[in-house]
Amino acid sequence: MRNISLLMLLVFCSNFLFSQKNVVGKPKALSDVFAYDLVFDYSGIEIPKFETEEVFLEKKIEKLEETKTGSGEEFKKSWFLNRKERFEPRFIESFNKRFDNKEIVVGENSAKYTIKVHTIWMYPGYGVFATTHYRAALTADIYIYKKSEPENIILKMTYKRMPGGSPLGVDFYSGYRITECYAKLAKELARYMKKKVL
Repeated sequence: MRNISLLMLLVFCSNFLFSQKNVVGKPKALSDVFAYDLVFDYSGIEIPKFETEEVFLEKKIEKLEETKTGSGEEFKKSWFLNRKERFEPRFIESFNKRFDNKEIVVGENSAKYTIKVHTIWMYPGYGVFATTHYRAALTADIYIYKKSEPENIILKMTYKRMPGGSPLGVDFYSGYRITECYAKLAKELARYMKKKVL
């Protein structure tokens, strides 16, 4: 019984850490807003154990090229392509499916309000075939503002260490793991807006 209680406490604490957020602003000021454009900002991303994202990529490319020529450059190409091809579409899909009646919709270019997702920290995780897997995680600042007044932030929040990866641990590709971080981030943001904005 004691072990079960301890396990439940650990699960609760880990969920809290994953979804912890600091909110500044007035969510109810957005109660009449039902559509948002999206802006994704990847500038200044911190990668654990590396001085900058550029240094991370240099080291990753060097390591991959040692095992297979061209694989490093292929990784670098996919690292940036994944943003438009994987992360952003998955975020939109994950957010919008939380609203069955389209009470709030994101990804509308003609919307008067904008949600800006600024990724500030990212851990790609890793997976070694048939051995060890570590989930990815990211931290992002969310800014919401009227498109015509970007300097006037209506709502700002920080989501820390959003996890991403396969529940079965068979996620050998970092692009997939990080994509699921954005899905989790969107899910948490949608949950907050359901409770505090609508």
